[in-house]
Amino acid sequence: MREPAAGSSGVFVLEPEAIAQVALGPYSRLGLGASYRWAVPFAEVPGYGWQELSGPSLVVRLTYGVYGQARETGREAFLRREASTRGANSPHRANPRPRVGLVGSWSQKFSLVRGQLTRFDGGYTRFILRERWALGAMGFRTPGGTKLGVDDFQMMESGVWVERLFAPSRWLSFSVGALTGVAMVGYLTPAEELVGSPAFLFSPEALAYLHLSDFVRLSAGLGYRTALPFQPVPGLEYGDCNGPTLSLNLVFGVFNPR
Repeated sequence: MREPAAGSSGVFVLEPEAIAQVALGPYSRLGLGASYRWAVPFAEVPGYGWQELSGPSLVVRLTYGVYGQARETGREAFLRREASTRGANSPHRANPRPRVGLVGSWSQKFSLVRGQLTRFDGGYTRFILRERWALGAMGFRTPGGTKLGVDDFQMMESGVWVERLFAPSRWLSFSVGALTGVAMVGYLTPAEELVGSPAFLFSPEALAYLHLSDFVRLSAGLGYRTALPFQPVPGLEYGDCNGPTLSLNLVFGVFNPR
């Protein structure tokens, strides 16, 4: 086994945490808590003892899944039977509550940059409004590896996503949406110098959703990204940050709130 490089070491980590969760829906929870990270290096590294690596942390977590079957109380069953006997047009019927869902996604986006297939890592969180509209935030970044000559292409995207959903309760549904926001476009030189500029970002997209379960969907989309730098970037061409995109998304959450 090789010895660790000078100034580096593996670390043993133990991090207990306490967290309180609030139910956002039948398939989602928002948690807030605290933890304490205890980290001990396997080898001595000057300036990085366990005191420097250990300490308290704040935890914010959004989780999705099946948490258990909902139980109907006797009063809820009575009210449901009473409502069903009155009919949908009864003047005694209570007003329905606003229907708002919440979903999140792990996403991968692909595009061509000077003939090279470039991958973007990212994800999003969205509110679903009355099962027809989605509004939220989205972000992507390149992990590196795409070359512009000797330089490494770099790009980040972030902004507000608006989406219109069609027939969302079917096993296969479709939507159209757009990401509007700000991008950072540029490249990393061999000397590790970042050259780039912020850019206006607009990226419309058409998507198809495959319903895997009540709280999981798989989607694929085709779009076109437009990123217009606020100032010229030497060596960067228009086609480097503009063009067609393909996205794949694994989506979790509450799509059809009741």
